[in-house]
Amino acid sequence: MRARSSLSEVQREQLVELFEQGMGCRAAARVVGVSRDATRRLYRRFQLRGRL
Repeated sequence: MRARSSLSEVQREQLVELFEQGMGCRAAARVVGVSRDATRRLYRRFQLRGRL
């Protein structure tokens, strides 16, 4: 069975904290050291739903 996300829960939390500080998805991906594509998907969800 395939995992739903390539990001761990800790990485997602770190990214959301960076998004809340005003950082964009590309910069946040660099800081955390993860894929820009996975970060972009999370960023779009964050823009729509917020921290949830």
